[in-house]
Amino acid sequence: MADWRCDGESDCIDNSDEDKGLCMNVTCSADHFNCGESGRCVPEAWRCDGHQDCPNGNDELDCDLTKCKESEFQCKEIKRCISNRWHCDQDIDCDDGTDEIGCTPQPCKDQEFHCSNGRCVPGQWQCDGDVDCSDGSDEAGCNRSVSGNHRCSQQEFACVTTSECIHVAWQCDGDNDCHDRSDENPEICGLYTCAPDHFQCRYNFSCIASSLRCDSVVDCVDKSDEEDCFSGVGCNAQTEFDCSESGQHCIPLDRLCDGNDDCGNRADEGSFCSASANPCKSVAGNPCSHECIRTGASFICKCPHGYRLGSNNRTCEDINECLIPGICSQDCENRDPGYKCKCHQGYELEVNEHRCRAAGSEPVLLFANRHDLREIHLLSGQYRPVVEKLNSAIAIDYDYSENYVYWSDVASETISRRLKNASHQSESNQDLVKHDVSTPDGLALDWIHKNLYWTDTGNNRIEVLSVRDPGNLWRKVLVNTNLDEPRAIVVDPRTSQRYLYWSDWGDMPKIERANLDGSDRTILISKDIEWPNGLTIDYESDLLFWVDAKHHRIWSSDLLGDNRRIVLTSYLHLKHPFALTVFEDSIYWSDWEAESILKVSKFPKERRNSTVKNVAMHLASPMDVHIFHELKQPHAENVCKDSGCSHLCLPRNGRPSYSCVCSDYGDSYFLADDQKTCYSNSSGDSTASVNVDPSSNGTHKSKPSNTSLLLADKSYTGTSNARRIASIVIGAILGNALIVIVVLCIVYRSYRKRTLKSMNFDNPVYRRTTEDQFSIQRNHFQQPKTLSSLLEPLTASNECA
Repeated sequence: MADWRCDGESDCIDNSDEDKGLCMNVTCSADHFNCGESGRCVPEAWRCDGHQDCPNGNDELDCDLTKCKESEFQCKEIKRCISNRWHCDQDIDCDDGTDEIGCTPQPCKDQEFHCSNGRCVPGQWQCDGDVDCSDGSDEAGCNRSVSGNHRCSQQEFACVTTSECIHVAWQCDGDNDCHDRSDENPEICGLYTCAPDHFQCRYNFSCIASSLRCDSVVDCVDKSDEEDCFSGVGCNAQTEFDCSESGQHCIPLDRLCDGNDDCGNRADEGSFCSASANPCKSVAGNPCSHECIRTGASFICKCPHGYRLGSNNRTCEDINECLIPGICSQDCENRDPGYKCKCHQGYELEVNEHRCRAAGSEPVLLFANRHDLREIHLLSGQYRPVVEKLNSAIAIDYDYSENYVYWSDVASETISRRLKNASHQSESNQDLVKHDVSTPDGLALDWIHKNLYWTDTGNNRIEVLSVRDPGNLWRKVLVNTNLDEPRAIVVDPRTSQRYLYWSDWGDMPKIERANLDGSDRTILISKDIEWPNGLTIDYESDLLFWVDAKHHRIWSSDLLGDNRRIVLTSYLHLKHPFALTVFEDSIYWSDWEAESILKVSKFPKERRNSTVKNVAMHLASPMDVHIFHELKQPHAENVCKDSGCSHLCLPRNGRPSYSCVCSDYGDSYFLADDQKTCYSNSSGDSTASVNVDPSSNGTHKSKPSNTSLLLADKSYTGTSNARRIASIVIGAILGNALIVIVVLCIVYRSYRKRTLKSMNFDNPVYRRTTEDQFSIQRNHFQQPKTLSSLLEPLTASNECA
């Protein structure tokens, strides 16, 4: 194949495909860089990105990797540029902390507590059981003997010295869910024991699978799972000779019968060294299909690279390396011997010939940090704000082709969007949803058909909004039954899929799937799952990834929920993960307790704690994460382009390929007989219509025409008319009373929202009381409130529900 020529790997037996004369004359395309003598061409975007892609390193020569704009601050010890506004704001943004070195301390307000390190936090945070000053001064000298006055329900356990509430079932379960570990107090729980197939960590008595013991991966916080492991003492029978038959003295097999006393007891120069006794040179010939190695009086057969011994231990057979997970990033072609890795369109092989890297624009990590949205350019290190001065941003998504970024705000109870690279930060945000929404925890954009989906944890439902026409934001409840606590949501609008996936961490935690129009709903994952917080799809490998915050584990499966694999289990690096995303060969996730965004290889072969890396540190409240890149939103057929739907066009897998759906928000709309046009009662159209039941996902039922209602009216008697009038009067009185109650309730809720000092978080991963109107209106120089492991429910208390 032409693309194997001058790729740095010999494919021809005579090595002619890697001939220097041939490779030095290779001409690269205009958007590629020529590495020189190797003949390799790499994307121009890989030039001077801090990563060696040419075998000779030419792509990283004569590069200036420390250039920052005038509006940016250069971190001293790392290659990263941050906004000048973040310099000396008492919030560490450079991983090395240099943006806060040499800064003049800012005075605190009267209602604030002054930390010993100069930072300011709300006065209510002093002695609240949670460390908010990085030096711990806000909790120094506080009385910890009183545990009462927790705002925990009867189904929750109140942690003793902190303001945390956890599920009562999590007390004495072997996992420290309270920050003070009071839920696992030995005096209450006794000696906790693990199941026979689990190992108990020494420090916190937590249980891990026995298969994780001595696997060179630290899973216990105290590393006790990797202590006292078998060191493998003894001789390797494949490469060494045992001089003492006890494994204490080993020599390489090539020193056997060499005329030298390498063992010291002449065990390596015994009678088996005679030519007639050599089992590899018997009269019958070589007993092995390839190489025969004498091991004394016996022998072993050895195979060349790419082969392995068959069942008879003498014949070598080809290894199908492509069956090994992660041997190649994407596609693998088995050869005899060896294998060849190939990449999908838009990706190119790295110099190691195994990993695929995205070509095109620089990948950008886009994430919500509660009070703002930020981005980190993963190659250049640029670190800057995208949207600032937000209340409580949780979920995000984006439209790459139109350059919009979408986000939800659980404090203002809105879903908004904005051009990602707006020329002025003062440019107004566009609120898409600002009524009848409570706790929009998850957000997912169908970038092909321009529909925005979200989970509403407060109302326990999933909704969709058409954003293709800013003047007509049609909205519909898609799923509102059998939902307990919907959290993460992700779409797959590709032509072969057109599915919607979401997680639910309620009493029956699960991951579900449905068509993008809400039909054909099915449960994919319901076993061995507790807190499915983050959910994402790797469109290149057709794999579903999710993170379980209770089990401290990242899982993967195929898109049907089968072939489940553990990607990473770690109490060290998955303390309280919230969201995750996948790009190239890496998984990125946000962790509240670590206040960081981290990454690790998605392949089990490369899964080691030592490979977990911090991408962003010292974050106030890292929430949702995405990789902003064109390859994360692949092209697909737009089945709604010529659908003629007057409201929402929702794609689906199979035939028909889409459903026309009417909005169920505001006026009552009905789908006409053409199954495309929606109209309301106020339109005056007396044509027989079809009423859409929001819970039926497209199932229609007939609505009587105005004519039939009129004929029925004429059959009423005078008595029935009197009764009807009386009913109308009574109904009017009750209706007016109900209106008064609703108005008073709204006023009361508005008052409560202004006076409430806590923000209730539904998800137990962020169950914690925060003060001072959710800590949203904080001083610009104030240290953002550090979220502990567990927070109060995400929905504000609904007294009028």
